[in-house]
Amino acid sequence: MSEQEEEMPVNKLREKPKTDGDASQKESGKDSAEAKEPKKKRRSRRPTLAERFEPLMNFLRNEQVHRISGLFFILASVYMTVAFISFLFTWQTDQDKVAGPWPALFASDTEVSNWLGKLGAVISHVFIHQGFGIASFVFALVSFVLGVRLLIKTTLLPIGKTLAHGFFALLFFSVAFGYIFSDRW
Repeated sequence: MSEQEEEMPVNKLREKPKTDGDASQKESGKDSAEAKEPKKKRRSRRPTLAERFEPLMNFLRNEQVHRISGLFFILASVYMTVAFISFLFTWQTDQDKVAGPWPALFASDTEVSNWLGKLGAVISHVFIHQGFGIASFVFALVSFVLGVRLLIKTTLLPIGKTLAHGFFALLFFSVAFGYIFSDRW
């Protein structure tokens, strides 16, 4: 046997050669099993939602990503806390600079009194003056708790309850202090 015959499947070797009689049977429709039907185009299967997000989920499950994210959250919480505390003491001197245009603020001759410089002044102005007021310290707390959980796998406070109570306090105290300290008295 030659190599081609060895590679061919057994039922291909046993097939009879086609004759003219076979062609007439196809035309008459008697032997439909042997008639070749036109091939249907196969649709490529659409990936499921889980398959689409699998690379992202694998990335988020990576231990190094957890540690780097945890360290980032802890550093962000410390930065926000220092900037917010500094804002409580220096907001009057920095108010005119951060309320003005940004190019003027970030010019080299502009000086701010915030302990963390221009970026600290801007962040504390946005969170405290334009945002939620003193209740903005909740962002630092939640960021710290989440960072510790991601970095060293220790639960200081339950994440769900911390988020729920923290954001309730954020909304409640910002509205309450806004009402109490408004100019309507």
